[in-house]
Amino acid sequence: MKLRWLAFSFLLLFSCTKKTTPSTEEVQDSERLRERLNKIFYWQLSDELKLSSDDEKKMTKILESFRSRKETLILKRDTLLAKIEAHEVGSHDETQCELLIEEYKQVLASLAKMDIGQLEELEALLGKAKLLTFLKTHRQMSDQLRRNLTQR
Repeated sequence: MKLRWLAFSFLLLFSCTKKTTPSTEEVQDSERLRERLNKIFYWQLSDELKLSSDDEKKMTKILESFRSRKETLILKRDTLLAKIEAHEVGSHDETQCELLIEEYKQVLASLAKMDIGQLEELEALLGKAKLLTFLKTHRQMSDQLRRNLTQR
C-alpha cells in the first residue's frame, strides 16, 4: 500500500509543473495525466474496498459521472464569483445584488445535492460498511494529495 501511495505521489508531483500560458499540447498532456491519476485513485479505492471488477467498474462510472457534472457546476460557480468580484461595492442596486446572491445559492445547493446523490448511489452499490471505508480512504488519499501539492 505504501508503494502505491509513493507511486501516486510521485506521479502527482512530477505532473504538477506550473506554467503561465500552457500550450494546447501541454493542456492535452495535463488532461491525460489527470485521467491516469484518476484511474490510479479509483483503483486504490477499489483495492482498499476489495471490490469485484464489476463493482469497480460501477463505482468508477458513478465517480466519473458525478465528477464531470460537478466540474461543470464548479466552473459555473467560479464564473459567478468572477462576476460578483467585478462589481464595485455600492455601485449596483439591491435587485441586482439579490439576483447574484440567489444565483450563487442555487449553484451551492446544486453542488450539495450532487454530493448527496453521489453518496446515495455509492451506498446502493457498496452498502453502508464499505461506504464508510470508502469515505475514510477517499479522505486519506485526498489529504495525501493536498499535502504533496502544498509541499511543492
